[in-house]
Amino acid sequence: MSKEWQELTRMTQGAAIVVERVRLVADDIAIEGSFELPPLACLAAEDQVFAAAFIRSHGSIKQMEQLFGVSYPTIKNRLNRIGEQLGFVGAGVLLLLYGVVGWRVLRTAQLAKDTFGRLICSGVFALLAFSVFENVGMNMGIMPVAGIPLPFLSYGGSAMIGFMAAIGLTISVHMRSVR
Repeated sequence: MSKEWQELTRMTQGAAIVVERVRLVADDIAIEGSFELPPLACLAAEDQVFAAAFIRSHGSIKQMEQLFGVSYPTIKNRLNRIGEQLGFVGAGVLLLLYGVVGWRVLRTAQLAKDTFGRLICSGVFALLAFSVFENVGMNMGIMPVAGIPLPFLSYGGSAMIGFMAAIGLTISVHMRSVR
């Protein structure tokens, strides 16, 4: 059944499917009428497995680690997924975008009128640079797996809030230096 479902998903290429009749052979029951598939059914097979495990474990990372036999940093990893989906060029563009953000943070540090603003921007740059460096190194296998999230892309709300707050501080320094 799962192989047939994967074949149907591959054939439709993510397009909407309307089911008009379902027949349960063992119970000799037929359900007629048109209905759309739930959003979970439209995901790729590996994403369906991940979502089902997440729901079954009630979001507990420890239980997901036991289900998949992997550690938490592996579950949070997004750069591998981006590299698989977009290829080398897509991952390179992503790293280029991180470089542009880092350059803008350093430029804001140069334009800051006071030492405190320069220190804030330098700290934000260090945070972003280390996070990207460590995450890329983990994906390449040259750095230890430490669970440091990829800025703005990894799972987890607290990391996203932290990175957004850091960029907000940089924007605040920039606003005060432009006047």
